[in-house]
Amino acid sequence: MKGLNEIGTFTEAGLRNDVRALSASFGGGSDLGMIPRERVRPEATQRRSGWQNEVPIGPPPGVHLCDRMLDQQDRMDRAELRKRLGGG
Repeated sequence: MKGLNEIGTFTEAGLRNDVRALSASFGGGSDLGMIPRERVRPEATQRRSGWQNEVPIGPPPGVHLCDRMLDQQDRMDRAELRKRLGGG
């Protein structure tokens, strides 16, 4: 996991690009709830019963984008708290 200083700053254009990248990873369009195309296996749709191949478990696409947004909000909250407490 990256440290807070390694993430960098967020801009509106950068966040828009991140949202577009996330949308593209789900096959494009605005429906981010669908299964990404690269995770759909053709053999899974053909076999309805019996032994199935395992599906690897991993973090869903886009988790790193949420992590970056939450880290930025944490930095903003800490800065606001320092102001309110008179420390900065």
